[in-house]
Amino acid sequence: MPSPNIVVVEDNEDDCSLLKRGIERAELDWTLEILSDGEKFLRWIEQNTSTTVDMFLIDLKVPRITGDILISKIKKMPGQINTPIIVLSGSSSLSDMNKAARAGCHGYFAKPNTISEYSSLLKTLDTYHFHTSMMYPRSKR
Repeated sequence: MPSPNIVVVEDNEDDCSLLKRGIERAELDWTLEILSDGEKFLRWIEQNTSTTVDMFLIDLKVPRITGDILISKIKKMPGQINTPIIVLSGSSSLSDMNKAARAGCHGYFAKPNTISEYSSLLKTLDTYHFHTSMMYPRSKR
């Protein structure tokens, strides 16, 4: 099975570094596309319509177009209806969680603070979405 393609929308370089190190520690074979704001994400998605995306990891508070709006747009894109959309946010406020849920995300997690915490979370996401879940079947390539 090919490596899952993960699209990350995150503007904080430290958080991106932690994410990458968490993936390495978890020994996940993920291919990442990291975009630093909402407009870059929309341009990327328009230019890569033939690229299969297996999961979106989105921060709610990215510049230019916020994560909740991006989630709503993803949900309307052909071919993305079953693609998991996971929010990784610095916020643990109930209003942010509700906003993400209303937009259509499949999961909401406070950003881990350590590589070990990231590794554990990412292993769980990988196992659930790519190895056991029938809810979000991966596209055939």
